[in-house]
Amino acid sequence: MMITLYHITPKANISSIATQGLLINQRSCMTKASDSADKIRTYGVIPIFLCEDPLRLAKEQLTSGWIEQSDPVVLSVDVYGVPVVQEYAHLTWFKDVKHMCFTWVSLKNIEPQRIAISSHVLFL
Repeated sequence: MMITLYHITPKANISSIATQGLLINQRSCMTKASDSADKIRTYGVIPIFLCEDPLRLAKEQLTSGWIEQSDPVVLSVDVYGVPVVQEYAHLTWFKDVKHMCFTWVSLKNIEPQRIAISSHVLFL
């Protein structure tokens, strides 16, 4: 069985993720520094952020400048058996239809064998 969520990361991070996996307590590229302190208070760690729909997440939360600068890659992450927590859900409009978008967090490191480069391409 496989349960897939997605993680967006700058291309420069791919080699370390391939050897070490996704690690908690990392400096986040998409989270403001002030958010990190809030996450530590909430979870005890800076979690790994995951989503169900990377294209929608990119359109809602990433700027074209960040995408151009970071050359991001979408990773498919098999979270079957990994403890993940639904951080929040929010209603969004996508192509004139209201959708529920979920963001998940992992409070544990995720091994490299659970991670693959996704075929998703980010655009705004």
